[in-house]
Amino acid sequence: MFKNTARMIHELCTNEHYQAVYLEHSTCMSKAASDHTVCLKRYTTVLDELQSTEPESPIGTPVSKKRREISDERIKTLCCAFQQYIDCSSHSMRRKCGEPTAVFSAEFVKNMSSTMITDYCTIYGPEECGVYSSATATFSSLISLALVSVIAFALN
Repeated sequence: MFKNTARMIHELCTNEHYQAVYLEHSTCMSKAASDHTVCLKRYTTVLDELQSTEPESPIGTPVSKKRREISDERIKTLCCAFQQYIDCSSHSMRRKCGEPTAVFSAEFVKNMSSTMITDYCTIYGPEECGVYSSATATFSSLISLALVSVIAFALN
C-alpha cells in the first residue's frame, strides 16, 4: 500500500533536481496547509462516523446482498468524503499558491497515491458525489492535491 509513498520519499531525498523543484513550491504549500485544517476536519469527521457506527441492513434483502450493499455504500461515503476534501484542498492551493504550485502538488501526490484509493474511489468522481468544483483538475490530480497538502502540513 505504501510502495509509491516510499518511492517518492526516496526520490525526494536522492534526486537533486526533484529536491529543487519541490523546494520551489514547498513554502507556499506549507502556507496553504493551514487552510486545509477545515477541509481535513470535515473528512476526519466522516471517517470517525464511519468507524463509530454499525452499518444498517436494508430490510428484506438476502444477507450476502445486504453485506455487499452496505460495503458499497460505506465505500462511496468514504470516497465522496475524500473527494470533498480534495475539492476543498484544491481550491485552497490554487487560491494561495496559483496554478503552477497546484499542478506540482497534484503530480507529487498523484505519484504517492496508494493503489487502494485508485482501485476503490475512481468510480466516485465529482458528479457521483455531488461535488461541483470550478477547478479543472481531474479526479486523480485532486486526490494528489489532498495527499500533498497532508504531507506538506506534516513536514512543518
